[in-house]
Amino acid sequence: MYNTVYREEFGDDWPLFENETEILTVNHGQLVDLIDPKELIDYLLAKKIINLRQHRILKSKGNDIQQNEMLIEIWEKTSRKNFLKIVECLDKCGQSHIGDILKNGGGL
Repeated sequence: MYNTVYREEFGDDWPLFENETEILTVNHGQLVDLIDPKELIDYLLAKKIINLRQHRILKSKGNDIQQNEMLIEIWEKTSRKNFLKIVECLDKCGQSHIGDILKNGGGL
């Protein structure tokens, strides 16, 4: 088992905090239903939150629900730095209400 100790020098390039993963877990169903992935996927690629392979797989998914399931799975494994970029991408594509949920939890 690893003993992890947060150090300021790592900044936000650190695994998600427990409350952030809990927000994703608790709100999973609502996020799957509410996120509009079409434009968001391109923003996530531009910000290097997802790679080209993930982008292609996401675009090949049959519908928004399948895309959103994959997005949330990716988000659960991302760094704090990328988590903040995800919120920024949501804001840029007119989904700030989803970004607010990720930042503040619940509310749906």
